[in-house]
Amino acid sequence: MRAKVLSKESSGIHLMMATAIIMIVLTQFYWVFPQANTTFSQIASLFHFLCIETFLVLSGFTIGRTLLADSENNEFAFSRILQFLKNSFRQLVPFYFFALLLNYLLTYVDGFPDEYSWKYLFFVQNFYSPIAAFFPESWMISIIVFSSLFFSCLLYCYYRIFKKNRINSLLVISVLLIFMSLIFKVYYNFTTHNNSINEWDSALKSVVIYRLDSVFIGTFFYWLQYKVNTFWHKLKSVFIILGLLGILFISFGVGYFRILIDTHPLFWNVFYLPFVSISIACLLPFLSEFQIENAFLKSMALISSLFYPIYLLHFSVVLQTMSNFYSIGSLNTFGIAIFLFLYILITFFLSFILSLLLKKIYF
Repeated sequence: MRAKVLSKESSGIHLMMATAIIMIVLTQFYWVFPQANTTFSQIASLFHFLCIETFLVLSGFTIGRTLLADSENNEFAFSRILQFLKNSFRQLVPFYFFALLLNYLLTYVDGFPDEYSWKYLFFVQNFYSPIAAFFPESWMISIIVFSSLFFSCLLYCYYRIFKKNRINSLLVISVLLIFMSLIFKVYYNFTTHNNSINEWDSALKSVVIYRLDSVFIGTFFYWLQYKVNTFWHKLKSVFIILGLLGILFISFGVGYFRILIDTHPLFWNVFYLPFVSISIACLLPFLSEFQIENAFLKSMALISSLFYPIYLLHFSVVLQTMSNFYSIGSLNTFGIAIFLFLYILITFFLSFILSLLLKKIYF
């Protein structure tokens, strides 16, 4: 059973990831509209937020699976860490730097931005402080990069020093990094007088040191799948119900019960994001065992494989560039539909071509 856990690719995970990137692209489109704070805009923002959080959790789940697969039948040597990092970054890093170069060229045409910084070259643009206006979507990439680095290095050190079982080492480091991230959140809560959701979004939600727990909650859930697979399988229906209830509470309960950031800062600064991550992770027992082969799910697998280029190109490179040429507020319904179609077509076409080119050059 454990060999299957390590190796199998789940149709449900592909579906989860593909749905996340499709919704990110669609909901991002609404942000270029001249808009008031409407119900539709709030729904779009909520879906966008949940889809980003979904990918953070899935990244942690993948980190756990990859590390255990790499070390299952061999000593957990330093060469394994290097191989893991190479496998983790072989897609992310080339796509990131290509998108960074495009952002630099596009902004250079309009005038060199003050926000551009050397920090983007080392993924530290939002390590402990809010990200600048330049290439704003890159905040998630920094979280994934440092999560992989911290986790693999600490896991190797712990395994070498204490000579513990690989599986137990993975559990200890996951819990340790989750706990560290929560400590940073507690410190933020007691040292920051923040009662604005916009400030919370930039100063906490998008900063690396406060977001490691979301990734490692995914890693912890992979440990559950590997270590207690029978429990994982038998209670998958319970988990998905709990997850859906948690997402419903996030979507409607927080507003209904008036749990607002100005009145409940501790909840928002410390507990809200981990609760979101746990709710999303509770969907994994069901979806990780969802295995159906058909044309639709194969197309979802293809889209999920393009997550990084789609995510890195869709906003700053494609959508903002298009909106600079065509004012969305001046278009009629037909014009908006054409704009949306072109935005989706260009984003997916560029991502697919970029993926093919980088595979030929880099892989």
